[in-house]
Amino acid sequence: MRLPLRTYLLLVLGVLAALPVLVLGLTQTSRIGAAQIRQTEQSARFAAESLAQDVTQYLDLRAAELDSLAREVEAQPALDPAALQALLARRRVLSGHFTSISVGDRSGTTLAAVPMLDQSGVTMLGRIAVPTPAYRALVAGALSLGWLEPDPITAQSGLRLLAPAWSKSGTRLAYVDAMIDLGDLQRIVQRVIDLAPGMRVAIVDSQGSVLAGPGAALADAPGRLDAAPLYAAAGVSATSRLAPDEHGDLVRAETAPITARGLTWTAVAGLSEATVQTQAGDVQRDTLLFSGAALLAALLVAAALAQIMAAPIRDLAAAAAAIGRGEAPTAMARPARWYPSELRSLILEVGAMARRLLARHDELEREVAARTSRPLPARDITAYLHAQTNLPQAA
Repeated sequence: MRLPLRTYLLLVLGVLAALPVLVLGLTQTSRIGAAQIRQTEQSARFAAESLAQDVTQYLDLRAAELDSLAREVEAQPALDPAALQALLARRRVLSGHFTSISVGDRSGTTLAAVPMLDQSGVTMLGRIAVPTPAYRALVAGALSLGWLEPDPITAQSGLRLLAPAWSKSGTRLAYVDAMIDLGDLQRIVQRVIDLAPGMRVAIVDSQGSVLAGPGAALADAPGRLDAAPLYAAAGVSATSRLAPDEHGDLVRAETAPITARGLTWTAVAGLSEATVQTQAGDVQRDTLLFSGAALLAALLVAAALAQIMAAPIRDLAAAAAAIGRGEAPTAMARPARWYPSELRSLILEVGAMARRLLARHDELEREVAARTSRPLPARDITAYLHAQTNLPQAA
C-alpha cells in the first residue's frame, strides 16, 4: 500500500519540527533544574548576608550606646553612686535594649546598677565582678562584646557587653556592664524568615551555640547544636554546605561571618534538601509540560502544512487522471502566491490545457449536433455510409 503525499509530508515535517523541540526540552529540563538549585543557593546566601549585616549593625549600635555611656561616666566629677544610678536609669529607658546596666570601679566592685536587685532579690551593689572572659578582655583595655553569660537579673543567658571608662591621666577609671536579651537576636532572625518563608535561619557563636533560630533561647541557655554539622562555626569565611540539622535532615545552606567588634559568629541560612529537590522537580515538570505542549503544537502545524502543500499536487493528480479517462477535468483553483514558481507554472499549464480540452469538446459536440440536425446530400450520405461500413463508393 502506497502512502499519499500528505502522509509523507506529515512524517518529514513532523520529524523536522519535533526533533528540535525534544532535544531542547530534554537538555533544558536538566539545566533549569540545576538553575533552580543555584537560585536557591543564591537566595540562601542573600539571607545569610542580610542576617549578618543586620546583626552587625545591631551590635555596633549597642556597643556605640555603651561607649557613649562610658564617656558620660568619665565626665562625672566623681564616681558618686547616686549620680551614677540616675544616669543608668535614664540611659536604660532611652535604649530599651539592655536588660540590665551597671557601673563598677577599677577594682570590679559594682557602684550602681539598674535594676538594683537580681532575680533572688539580692542587691547588685557592692558585688565584685567575676573574672569572666568578658572581664578579662576588659582588663586588657578593649571593649568586650558578645560573651554569653547568665543575666544576673533574669538568670537566663544573654550577651554581655563591657566598656572601659578612662580617667584624664589615661588609666582605667571604671567599667560599664550591660546585658542584651537574646530575644533581640531572635527578632532579627524572624524578620529574615518573614522575608524568605521556609528558610532555615540561625545565628551561631564560635562555640556552636545557636543564639537565635532553631533550638535557641531555651529555658536557661542557648541550644547547643554543635553536634549538628549544619550549625558548625564557619569562622571568618563564607561557606556553602549540605549538612544535616539537629533532626538529621539534610539542609542546603550558606553561611556569612559576623565579625563585629572581633566576634567570630556565623549566620546560617538554607532550605531543606527535600524542599530544594521538590522545587527543582516542579520546575522540571513544568518545563516538560511546556515542551510537550510545544511538541503537540509543532505536530499540528506540520499536519496543517502537509495538508496545504499536498493540496495542489493532489489537484494536479486528479486532473491528469480525469484527462486520462477521457473525462473533462474539474476546474482547478488559482495557485496561491506562496507556491513555488515551478508549481505555479505547472498548475497554470494544466489549467490551460484543461480549458483547451473543454473548448475542443464543446466544439465537437456542436459539430455533431449540426450534422445530425439537417439532411445530408446524397454523396455525403454515401461517404458517411462508406466511412461506417467500408463499402466501395459508386462511380
